[in-house]
Amino acid sequence: MGGDGYYAAWSVPYLEPVIAERVFVKRLPSIYEDVKYEEGMCPVAEKVQKQIMQVKTNYRDLDLAKRKAEILYQLIKKYS
Repeated sequence: MGGDGYYAAWSVPYLEPVIAERVFVKRLPSIYEDVKYEEGMCPVAEKVQKQIMQVKTNYRDLDLAKRKAEILYQLIKKYS
């Protein structure tokens, strides 16, 4: 998901590629070889993550930020 200043949130940490692909195992296989992270470990976090939206907050133009906030507000209000 994406758009002009609106982004879906990252995935839950254990589904991020560096962890899901087990990159860390190479550092110390004897400790991490049995550690596995997979989808479904925390269904509540996975469900909520899909509903999170991040909004860009570092606008240099306050009028632009206000205009986009109003558009987002109207969109949310329409679908609520």
